[in-house]
Amino acid sequence: MLHIEQDAGRIAHESFSAAETSIELLNNIERTVDSLSMAQRTFESLGREIYTLAGNVQAISSGSTFDPNGEVVDCFEKAETETAQYVEVLEARKDSTKEDPQLRGDHEDNIVMEFERTIDRVLNCHNALIELRWALLEHDADLDEPSAEGPFDDADVLIQSLNE
Repeated sequence: MLHIEQDAGRIAHESFSAAETSIELLNNIERTVDSLSMAQRTFESLGREIYTLAGNVQAISSGSTFDPNGEVVDCFEKAETETAQYVEVLEARKDSTKEDPQLRGDHEDNIVMEFERTIDRVLNCHNALIELRWALLEHDADLDEPSAEGPFDDADVLIQSLNE
């Protein structure tokens, strides 16, 4: 009888431990999916706004330059770098998800799908930043005063005038 009680106690303890682990795993999955969903909404909204702004900049053909010192363009370039790095982080986490032995079947598929959706939204935002940066550069270049120098017959003279 003692042997049965010990086995029953051990099985009950293991069952409780497994259920507790399963609940913790499900909570972690839910938090991950919620976090990724929030990132998707954020980057989708940002991407739309940035594309709209780029279109507005492209539609303006007169006025003054937007970024005479290049500070705004530098800021967007840094944002491009940051979003590209975030994609790398998301890719690594997606790969980890695929290798996690606790995540199989629908749980793995759903989390991987959420990572892929998030990566897609971040890449779209990254591309929007590039388009906006180029729209600013092109707008300002179109409005810049032409150089009084030139045309140049010598590349060295051209380079020297650019460095001045």
